[in-house]
Amino acid sequence: MGSDWRASSTPHSSSSDEEGAESIVEIDRKKLGSIVFSNPAAMTKLETIVWPHVRTKIEERIKDIMQQQSSDANATIPNTTNNIIVVEAALLLETDWHELFDGLWIIQSTCEVSKQRLVETRGMTEKEALIRIRAQDTRRGIGRM
Repeated sequence: MGSDWRASSTPHSSSSDEEGAESIVEIDRKKLGSIVFSNPAAMTKLETIVWPHVRTKIEERIKDIMQQQSSDANATIPNTTNNIIVVEAALLLETDWHELFDGLWIIQSTCEVSKQRLVETRGMTEKEALIRIRAQDTRRGIGRM
C-alpha cells in the first residue's frame, strides 16, 4: 500500500515558500533507501512523515470500495457481509493499524528469496539487499516472528 501511495502521489516532495510558490523536489528512492535502511533514526523520521499518509490512503480506499459495493446494483460481487478486501502492506505489523481489519495474513520468505527479489526487481547489489533485509529483521514486526 505504501508503494501505491508513493506511485499515486508521484515521486516528489513539494513545499511552498513565503510567497506561496510551490517547489517540487525529485526524490531518489534508491538513495533514500540506502540512508534509512542503514540509519534507524532516519528510518523513524521517514516513518513519522509517511505512515500517517499511508494509513489515510488505506482508510479512504476501504471506504471507497465499501461505498462502491453498496451502491453498485450491477456489482459482479454480490453485496454481502462476506466480501473480502485485501490490503498488502509490508509494514503492517510495525503499526497500530490492526483495528482496521478483521483478519491478518502473514507471508514470509527466506532471506535468500528476499535477496534475489531485491536484486532482480530493484536492481540492488547483493550487499545492498542484505543491508535492507537485516534492517527489517531487527524491527519489532515480521522480523520478530
